[in-house]
Order: sequence, then C-alpha cells, then structure tokens
Amino acid sequence: EMAESALPTTPSPAQPPVAATRPTHQPSALDGAQPLPAQQQASVASANQSPITAAPTHGSTDPDTAEPPRFAWLLGTELRQRRWVSRTLISSAAYVLGLASLGFGTKVGLVAPVHAQLLAIALILTPLLMFAAVRSGLTRGLADPAITLVQILTATTWACALYATTSHAHGAQLTALVVVITIGVVNLKRRQAWMACLYAMAAMSGTIALMTHLQPQIYVPKVQFTHWVLLMVDLPVLMLMGIQLGKLHTRLRQQRVQLKEAVSRLHDLARHDDLTGLNNRNHMNDMLAHYKRRHEECGEPFSVALIDLDHFKRINDSHGHAVGDEVLKAFARQASDTLRQIDLIARWGGEEFLVLCPQTTPDQALIGLERLRLSFTKTMVSCTVPDLRASFSVGLTAPDHTDESIESTIARADAALYVAKHAGRNRTCVQSPVARATA
Repeated sequence: EMAESALPTTPSPAQPPVAATRPTHQPSALDGAQPLPAQQQASVASANQSPITAAPTHGSTDPDTAEPPRFAWLLGTELRQRRWVSRTLISSAAYVLGLASLGFGTKVGLVAPVHAQLLAIALILTPLLMFAAVRSGLTRGLADPAITLVQILTATTWACALYATTSHAHGAQLTALVVVITIGVVNLKRRQAWMACLYAMAAMSGTIALMTHLQPQIYVPKVQFTHWVLLMVDLPVLMLMGIQLGKLHTRLRQQRVQLKEAVSRLHDLARHDDLTGLNNRNHMNDMLAHYKRRHEECGEPFSVALIDLDHFKRINDSHGHAVGDEVLKAFARQASDTLRQIDLIARWGGEEFLVLCPQTTPDQALIGLERLRLSFTKTMVSCTVPDLRASFSVGLTAPDHTDESIESTIARADAALYVAKHAGRNRTCVQSPVARATA
C-alpha cells in the first residue's frame, strides 16, 4: 500500500553547506517517537558509536573486569609510571654489582669492615630512595620523572667511592661504572648524556690520581694509567652509542605514534564518506545488520528511508560538480542538524542517502523526515550560487516481519522512492509494512 504524506513544519534557518559531526538532539514527542527508557537510550547510543563488533578475541578484556597489569604493586598501573619505575629498578644493577664486590673484598680482607658497612648502607639506601621517589609520584612534575641524570651522577659517585675503598679489587668497579653509563645515556638527551659522561671521566680521573698518590703500592701507577686510558676511550664511545640508540628509540616511538594515527584515519575512512562526513555504505550495512538482529531477537522496530536529491544531475550540468558537492554537503549538515541523534544517516551512493531510524515506526519517522524535507527546500545549499535551492524525495518503510532480509526492506523503500519521484518529486512516500503483510 502506497501513501503520500506531507506535514508542514517550520524550516531551519539557512546554514553554510559544511558537513560536520552530528549535533546532540535528543528524541522528543515532535519526532514522532516516545522518549526512550534510559537503558534503551544507552544501548542505542552504544550501537550508534560502534554497532557491530567482532566476537571478543583471545586476550581481549572488558574495561570493567580487566585484571590489573602484572606487578602492579611494584610498578604501578599507569603506563608511563611503570616505565619510569622499571628504568629505576634496572639501574639498580650497578648497585648490586657494587655490593657484590664490596662483600667479596670484605670476606677476603681487602676492605676494612667499617668502610664496608658504611658503603653497604649507602648502596642499599640510595636505590631504595630513588625507587620511592619515582614510585610515589613525587618526581612526576619534573622534566624527567625518572630522574635519570640524578641516578647516573649518584651511581657514578658511589662507583668512585668503591674504587677508592676496595683495595686490590678496585678494578671491578670499572665494570659497575660502565654499566651505569650504558644504562643511563640511552634514556638521556644529548646534552645530559655529555654531562653524565664528562662527570664520570672527571670523577674517576680524580679518584685514580688521588689513590695513586696515597697508596701507590696498591694502586700501581702504570696499572692506573692503563685504567685511565681505557676509561677515557670507552666512556665517550659508550656515550655516543647510547645517544644513537636513544635517537633510534625516539624515532621508533614517533613511527609507532604515526602508525596509530594512520590506522585511526583508515578506520575513520572505512566508516565515513570523505565528502559529506556521513557514514558510508559499508558501515551502514553493518548498522542495518545490527538493528535487524535486534528486531529479530526482541521485536525492536526500526524504519528505513531512502532519500534522493531531486534534479541533482541538472544541478551538476548547470552549475558544475563543485556546486553539486556543495549541495551534498548542505544536505548532510541539514540532516545532521534536523534528525535525532540516534537516527543514522549514510551516503548510499551519488546523490542518494539512507536514513535508519531505530526504535521508530514509519509513521513516527515520517515526522522528522518531513521536517527535514521542508526545511531543506528553504536552505541555502551553495555559497557559489546563493539563490540555488534544492529538494529531495523520500521512500520510507520498515521490515514486514522478522524473516524479511535487509535487502528486501531496502528494495521496498526504493520502490516507495520510485513512486515519490513519479508523483512529482519533493515528497515522502510511505510503504506500510502492516498493509503489505495482510495483502
């Protein structure tokens, strides 16, 4: 059964033809639908944003039930803080090496017990204080919340102290110093890396010179000179390698961010029409399938409308395709401004659009579509041709029964659109699903 209808409404003021995001427009009695219960509104809004999602894959988690990350009690739960704390814990390796050499030196009688106790307390408290400062968030407001430079300078100082107190085992402290520089400079900026390297070179040079002067029988000058030369060569090389690794890490991080942005852009392009900003046909097919399932499972109604701009080819031929694009954008904006937020609009092809009205019968959807039709005829659709006005025809229907396919429902909407076109255009033709089912 075909029926033509038109309801007079107050048109919206003229708007420049720009496609924009959907405005917030809650359903009301004027839309022809009763206000939805809060639970249904939430479900529709959720479907509007991401109506079709794949079945949860292995490893996917629900944010409400997601388990905290591993070792949250130690590293925290926030990603950046976990990275800062992890870096602090890794740097503790130098202190472990220092404690090991200190214990060995004490056991074999190379280090005085008093000196060993004092240094052991310092080597234990220093990383604990660093960890507490980073883990508690006290350093979060600093330029480097991991206080990497402070940790390197402190560890270098203690490495020099161990070098001066471990007697014949002092050569082992050079390994701890190398570990400190290697771990630290990767996470430092160039200027800070040079600062750490120069401090290590100066501090160890002073320590070697002092101990060679005070205890030449243990700190043999020739051996100390060899140590010094190796340090003067190795530390700058390690620093330069660390800087290069830091640059590589930064570049990889930037590429990862760019990749995420590209994926997000591709995802957006896969769901939206590039010209109008509306949903594209593929995404609307997913939405239609989603609401079709809801209709089959719980009998939730929905309506489908096909809209075709009248005489669009004439506009393109008379004013050019650029003006035609302006008209398409103007319609997209007017439809987004006029229809409800839960109504889903897609560019179906060329100058044809499809509107899906959830939880709405055709008679209810008709009110909003008629308001859009009447307001669009008075809307300025082109800045290039300000006097140009356009109109459209609508074919509106709803599923006949739960077994009807989406393709059949769209075909009936297309048939109603065909009738509206041949009846003179600029009108809405409704095909009643109830009438068809009883025919």
